[in-house]
Amino acid sequence: MILKSVILNGYKSFRKRVELHISARTTIFVGPNDHGKTNALLAIEKLNPEKPFLLEEANDRATPGENPSISFVLELDQREANALREGVTKAMDSITLPEQKEVSVAGMITGFNELMRKTSELGKITTDLKMTGLTRELITLTTYVDGKLSPELERFSEYARSTVASEIMKLLPKVVLFKAESLRQLPDTVDLSGLEENEVMQGVFKLAGIWEHRNRLLLGNTRANEDDLREASKTLAAQIRRNWTQGHDLKFYLAYAGDRIRLTVKDRAKTVTALAERSEGFTSYFAMRMLLVARTDEAKPHGYIFMFDEPGLNLHPKGQVDLQNVFEDLARTNQIIYSTHSVFLINKNHPDRNHLIFKNEEGSNVDSKPFAGGWAKVKEHLGLYLSANFLFSDKILLAEGATDEIYVPLIAQGLIGKEKFDGDLNALAIHSSLNESEMLNSAGIYLREQRQPAVLVDGDEEGDKRAGKIRNWEKRTKRKCPVVGLGEFRPKPCSIEDFLDRDTFKTAVVAACAQAVEEGVISPKENGAD
Repeated sequence: MILKSVILNGYKSFRKRVELHISARTTIFVGPNDHGKTNALLAIEKLNPEKPFLLEEANDRATPGENPSISFVLELDQREANALREGVTKAMDSITLPEQKEVSVAGMITGFNELMRKTSELGKITTDLKMTGLTRELITLTTYVDGKLSPELERFSEYARSTVASEIMKLLPKVVLFKAESLRQLPDTVDLSGLEENEVMQGVFKLAGIWEHRNRLLLGNTRANEDDLREASKTLAAQIRRNWTQGHDLKFYLAYAGDRIRLTVKDRAKTVTALAERSEGFTSYFAMRMLLVARTDEAKPHGYIFMFDEPGLNLHPKGQVDLQNVFEDLARTNQIIYSTHSVFLINKNHPDRNHLIFKNEEGSNVDSKPFAGGWAKVKEHLGLYLSANFLFSDKILLAEGATDEIYVPLIAQGLIGKEKFDGDLNALAIHSSLNESEMLNSAGIYLREQRQPAVLVDGDEEGDKRAGKIRNWEKRTKRKCPVVGLGEFRPKPCSIEDFLDRDTFKTAVVAACAQAVEEGVISPKENGAD
């Protein structure tokens, strides 16, 4: 099942009814500390039937007359819908009629009526579960204070509800909330019994491809086992480098320490240290990555929802972007939800997956479109700007106008959504509003820092002039800074606005003007216009 939304009403800091929309891939709760992000995760954890909604978790200022509750809306895929239909049919078929010791006319009539009711009810259930021609079905489950998590099944008769509910509960995904203490499962030297208790090292063994051979490898130090560990070390390093920018210069070694297996790391200074002796940022990222491998390696598709509360806070900004890529990989098979107050963990490839959680006089609230107005509300609540990416990004686009910084990401996001662009906006920075001198100086600075700048110019006379100066600068300084002219893709003259959908752009401009008039920023008759 896929979790589609969660409706909170009177749970912890969520005093009034609030709906959290959940993406089928990754969902990010952004906001300041102590504004309700952790409470949102704890609420979602209530999807596990063994986690009841306790009385002390109810908000004592909840809406009068309403019973505090948490509701979950989940979507069945066709395979799960078929499994539900088959499970209910099998369960109903297994219901037997009471044994009649003495066959009487009244007993026969009662038995016949019971059989007909069962057959009729089974037919109704089967019809209902065919989903009226749809390929997917939405299921809502609700839990109240000190009550059980139960599906809402009003369309079924009371006779059939328990059977249908039982089959639905079997299909629920398992929610796993990763807590900070679970990410400190080092040491890095294990024997067989220690491996069974250390999920971080389990992840190491699985990523290195030796999990299935753990018993043999931990029975003793033999020449064949040493050879296997050397190959496993290469596999481990290659897998880790796939989406860890800061791990490209590291080498990992699995080797024997007596009859136990130890993991060490060699850095660019050729210093070999035990994993537990590395920096807190390093061990935090590594432990989280391995723990994820350990818990998700055998997780069936859509069988889990993995949640993280403020992950990667002690990571370098590049490490936080790398962590996003790890989450995206995992989200191909199971949903990922995490909270953060770091701008570097906001997903700029898919803005609609970010939700701002903030607190006001009515308790915790959610804004499901925090990207509106150039992420204005995120900037307001976090006090940070997303353009801070240029402090660490390796790829920097130098642009002429301020609108380039707004529209280039929007165009790229649209292409990503249509699967026509495979770039990563989280690792890109745009430095805009630059004159010729500032652009050349910035390009020089970024190149000295061994970063990769490129220049975007308009398809007009000024853009051609600027492109020519940059190419002359390249020849003179013997440096390389690619220039992309918009005139290469559209008839000149053109600017970034010409790459927007005209109808959508016009609608947006009209809506912005209407809002400005409503807020008194401009007058509808200003400059003599109606």
